[in-house]
Amino acid sequence: MSSMRRPPPKFVRDAVETRLRMLIPYLKQWPQALAIMSMPQNVPTSLANLLTLVDDICYYAGDKSVDISWYTRRIVLAGVYKSTELSLIQDSSEDYESTWRFLDRRIEDVTQLQNYLKRSGEVSTATQDTVTAVFTTVCIFSS
Repeated sequence: MSSMRRPPPKFVRDAVETRLRMLIPYLKQWPQALAIMSMPQNVPTSLANLLTLVDDICYYAGDKSVDISWYTRRIVLAGVYKSTELSLIQDSSEDYESTWRFLDRRIEDVTQLQNYLKRSGEVSTATQDTVTAVFTTVCIFSS
């Protein structure tokens, strides 16, 4: 690994923060934007945008997997992103430091979970089937 390249968890963390910082000028209106994005007619586009974002972040972090982990990483990252986004719109701390600490904790949680799954050497078939079904459904509705 090149010394210029950041470890994947650091890259992902920085990418999420960078993207969320783009929302800061619009934070007062962002709850309304989230409500509009959650309207049934807008859900497919909203999901497609989220999936594109997390896919790009995972890809540029170095994820070239072609197994079930491709799906799980993206679904987990989508959860991290959206929960951090919700933290951001409620944050009144200086430079949104509470949100960035929240993000750090979520990245640490995901890293620990990933390490545990690697050590255990298996993910249940039911989990794999569920993740595949969820991602397939999202892809169908976003087409």
